[in-house]
Amino acid sequence: MIQVSTLHAAVVDDALQLWMPHFDPHRKNAFQVLEVLVETQAATGKSLQAPARHMLESITGNAKAGRVARQLTQNC
Repeated sequence: MIQVSTLHAAVVDDALQLWMPHFDPHRKNAFQVLEVLVETQAATGKSLQAPARHMLESITGNAKAGRVARQLTQNC
């Protein structure tokens, strides 16, 4: 993700977190969406909202999506 500003990162972070409960982590390359969330979290310092955190905690396994989801939930 190309960060234009902290405000841009915050808006993208908010949008992704609102979408997370509807996100299908089993889709091909789903980890790429989660990596954007990692970047926005790092840029803003915001914590995960409960619905997003619960969805991420439901992702299991050692595939890329599972590893990135664990990274996100361990950082909150």
